[in-house]
Amino acid sequence: MDALKTRVSEKKRAIDANIAERDAEDAEDDASFAIDYAIASIEQAKLAVFDAISARLDAEAAKAPRKTTA
Repeated sequence: MDALKTRVSEKKRAIDANIAERDAEDAEDDASFAIDYAIASIEQAKLAVFDAISARLDAEAAKAPRKTTA
């Protein structure tokens, strides 16, 4: 009976270890996705800044008096 209890306990421990391993892998995958998402967000923000600069330059150019060539 003691041998059976020991075997059951060892099996339970092995199952718990497998579950913990899977949980750790899932957490690592989530972290990796979050990092990739953050990098993409930063790149998108850079593009938005360039668009804003371009729009501001266009607005300033539109306000400037036009030079005529004669």
